[in-house]
Amino acid sequence: MLKKISIASLGIILLLSTGVSGRDWGAMKHKMKLAEMARAADLSIEQKAGLSDLFYETKKEKIRLKAEIKVMRLEFARLMQDTSPDENRISSLIEELADLHKQRMKVQVKKILGIKALLTAEQLQKLEDAKIRKRWRKRERREERRERAERRDDREDHSFDD
Repeated sequence: MLKKISIASLGIILLLSTGVSGRDWGAMKHKMKLAEMARAADLSIEQKAGLSDLFYETKKEKIRLKAEIKVMRLEFARLMQDTSPDENRISSLIEELADLHKQRMKVQVKKILGIKALLTAEQLQKLEDAKIRKRWRKRERREERRERAERRDDREDHSFDD
């Protein structure tokens, strides 16, 4: 019974931890820095200040939650190493971890909603366009590096033909 609980709990923890930081959750994955956002969307001074405060508060809360999650995972690992782990304490930790992951997701959603509330529809579209351009530039650079590596490998292969 305990083995089933521990396997299930590990699965839940892994699922929750990857779900929060998953690549494509949410239409607006705000990885742009404030300066990039200001340039791309022509933000006013008030909007910059509002976003700066929003980013600061979000970052502070995410750091706090991440630290709590790390401590709980450490505690969980220690409990699982015991020869006779306390099933109730493990269950309780799983619930607490799930709550922390839920709080982290809510913080991220609150940030996205805050950004959408501060900016106009036109500014949001400009940011989305800038994100797409940035993604394409990154992809092009990656392809260029790959091509250079292939050319270098071809030259090295031919050098042994002599």
